Order: sequence, then structure tokens, then C-alpha cells
Amino acid sequence: MKLYFDTSIFVPLTVAEKKSEAIQNWFSGCDPTGIVVSDWVTVEFRSALSLKLRTRQIAVAARDAAERVFQTYVSEYFTVVPVRRIDF
Repeated sequence: MKLYFDTSIFVPLTVAEKKSEAIQNWFSGCDPTGIVVSDWVTVEFRSALSLKLRTRQIAVAARDAAERVFQTYVSEYFTVVPVRRIDF
């Protein structure tokens, strides 16, 4: 089964937030090869991390670590689908 994940899953999965533990527990039961993301998720994820950095919610090292984790999942497990004009 394919599951579409959006940014609301990836930020707390990679950066400490109130709901991080619950999402990490839930995610650990998922098959990462069955996860689909769009190109928008990458843009939104980086934007969310940049906002957290600018507002001093995270440090540069935390942002960089989150980016590495996200990029590993994207490059090794997830299916990335393009955003097409017809989609919106």
C-alpha cells in the first residue's frame, strides 16, 4: 500500500517538537518504501526548517541533521512524484 506523506509528518519526525515522539512511534511501523512524497514536500520541508532556524527554534546543526535524515529517506526509500499543473 502506498501512503502519501506531507510536510506535517517530516518536520516533527526530524526535529524535536511536541508531537515528535508520537509521530516517530507511528512512523517506525511504516514501510518507508511504500511512502510517496511530492516535490512540494521538499520545498515545504526546507521552508519550515528555515523558519525554525530564523526564529531560533533550532540551531544550524539541528537543521543540517534534519536535512540529512530527510534526504536519506527521499533518495533511498520514498517515491517522489512531480507536481503537475493538472494537479491543482
